[in-house]
Amino acid sequence: MANLTPREIEISNKLYNQYKAKKGDFVKKYGAEAPKVMKGRAIKLAKQMALKEQKQRIKEAIKQVLGTKPNDKKWV
Repeated sequence: MANLTPREIEISNKLYNQYKAKKGDFVKKYGAEAPKVMKGRAIKLAKQMALKEQKQRIKEAIKQVLGTKPNDKKWV
């Protein structure tokens, strides 16, 4: 299995459970490979979502630091 962060695993499991609710559609399209496809799609999307969250946190941290005045104690 791919090296996943705890957050990616959490998101992946949630997505996989959502896909299981629509398993019939996956089986029609992918046959016996449906569980593998569902897990693969869940992992891929989880990685994308986690990366997007991480970028957003970095942007917010940068805005917070740049938004402070040089007189603030954060600059010392």
